[in-house]
Amino acid sequence: MNLISIDNVSKNVKEVPLFSEVSLGIDSGEKIGFVGQNGSGKSTFLKLLLGETEPDTGTISINKNVSISFLKQYQQFEESDTLKSFLYKAKDPLLLLAREYSECLKKVSEQKNTSKHLQKKLAELTQHMEEKNGFTIEHTYESFLTELGVCSDEKGLDQKLCTMSGGMVKKAAIARTFASSSNFLILDEPTNHLDIETIEWLEKYLLNFQGSFILVTHDRYFLDSVCNIMLDIDRQRINKYEGNFSTYLRRKKERAEEEARHDARREAILAVELEWLKRGPKARSLKDTHRKARIEAMLKERREEQERMGDFSVQGRRLGSKVLTLENISKSYGNKTVIAPFSYEFTKGERIGVIGPNSSGKSTFLDIVSGRIQTDTGEVDCSVNTVFGYFDQTAHFVDRNLTVLEYMNTQRQHVNLKNGTICSIEQFLEKFLFPREMFNQQLSYLSGGELRRLQLIQILANSPNFLLFDEPTNDFDIETISLLEDFLKDFDGCILAVSHDRAFLDNVTDFLFVLDGNGNISYFTGGYADYRTYIEAIEAKTKNKTVSIDNNDKCNPKSEDTKNQNEKSKKLSYNEKIEFDNLLEEIASLEEEKKSLEAVFASSDFAKDGLVAETTKRYNEVSALIDQKTFRWEELAERAE
Repeated sequence: MNLISIDNVSKNVKEVPLFSEVSLGIDSGEKIGFVGQNGSGKSTFLKLLLGETEPDTGTISINKNVSISFLKQYQQFEESDTLKSFLYKAKDPLLLLAREYSECLKKVSEQKNTSKHLQKKLAELTQHMEEKNGFTIEHTYESFLTELGVCSDEKGLDQKLCTMSGGMVKKAAIARTFASSSNFLILDEPTNHLDIETIEWLEKYLLNFQGSFILVTHDRYFLDSVCNIMLDIDRQRINKYEGNFSTYLRRKKERAEEEARHDARREAILAVELEWLKRGPKARSLKDTHRKARIEAMLKERREEQERMGDFSVQGRRLGSKVLTLENISKSYGNKTVIAPFSYEFTKGERIGVIGPNSSGKSTFLDIVSGRIQTDTGEVDCSVNTVFGYFDQTAHFVDRNLTVLEYMNTQRQHVNLKNGTICSIEQFLEKFLFPREMFNQQLSYLSGGELRRLQLIQILANSPNFLLFDEPTNDFDIETISLLEDFLKDFDGCILAVSHDRAFLDNVTDFLFVLDGNGNISYFTGGYADYRTYIEAIEAKTKNKTVSIDNNDKCNPKSEDTKNQNEKSKKLSYNEKIEFDNLLEEIASLEEEKKSLEAVFASSDFAKDGLVAETTKRYNEVSALIDQKTFRWEELAERAE
């Protein structure tokens, strides 16, 4: 069934065309990922679907049975807003109905002699609320909030949003979007500001969602997991592709190969046509105007292709043998321990990802490392040769009346590339997708994603040798993220990156700091995919043990006498008693060895040849033995009681 029909739609913003002559349909069951460069028109297209803006040409028709819920990229609320008031500020059809019902009910209760018209309206609204399950929406909302860890037992829906972190507010917005039970979702950057655990929860929800949706996101793993259709904006055209993100990339590659063949044909024709132009006016007449226009069009197409970038790795400043040492650092706010005592010695070339739940202290950790905030205990010992480049979550621009080029010239005039060449700041801007026609544009006119990209360029152009990233992929399009990953592949310095983007972590990092939310930081060797596999293996082992015990209980019902005899037979044997007595000592010994290995990870000798693989292998073996022996001790302890 067709849900939305888009026919010959075009849209300009400030006389600049975003997309033109778009015709496509959205059918039931389609789960659509929508990608494109920042500023290409994705948000404007979503506004067209929502009816918040009108197309310049063409029509958009929406099936009368379609109910739409919209998750905004940025949440707006008043200081006085609670979780409950935030719910009823949404414009989803069911929530609008609930709000109208509530207002009508209030009027009826305030009037002594209620008019027949008002009574009739209340009766109609009550019937609609019953038909659409409107009376359960608040309960459904609260259930989602509880599942997402937002609702506190003490305040419930009276909790104020201004007391919550950005990640928690985003979770509340997701709960509100899903509570209305609409059959079509429009989700704008749904994974921004979420921790990885919540992103994986969201994936599962959307995979099981019975309706359709269109979402804009930079999260490539997310697109690959939940989408069966891809849309992209490319050169003012919106193209539709069957399949998930991986399939889309293959189709794009095929399309690029076809365009390369087209370029080869264009160059051959252009060579002939340019030779014709060189013959001078005598060889031409007025009837050749169209031929000259075709030549100019081909030259323009060639210039656009030449804007694509090549190698652009920056020559970083030299790092010494000593980079940065954290010695027993800690941080608390009030009674909450954010960072428990922690030590680590960074070495040249390390690429470390930082993961953990929302509000677990990841940004605080980066602020301590960079020296922005002081640690409560311990010391941060930074080498004089270490130069930080800190890409945090806020775009800092003192004067937004400056143009793009003026701003960059206040930072650097040129950049030294790793291959030994000197790149002008104009060329460096072009390599990061700022075309020359944007150089004279004021910062105040740039989109949020473009401002963030400019901030990134400024940081990289200053040639740091220790890069700190706090959610670097937020607000970036996929092409910019790919450019950043390409840049970092050849980066010689240290990288410490907080990110919820699993693809970014796998492509850039090979070691993880894992924050548990209680102040503790543990290590893991490998990218996020390796870490997830490790966690799933532990969870499966725990689940299998539980299932095995439950099945034994269900399949062997016994009389009370038999049960008592069986409990006696479960008592520890002589050999099991010896095993039980020795297990705690063995576990303690393994824990000591694990700490020693973690100290090796933090030492400057860790990067020496042959030590990394050997130490990592033993660390994983010891971790597995600790889990195994702990499970065994718990099993024997139950029988020893």
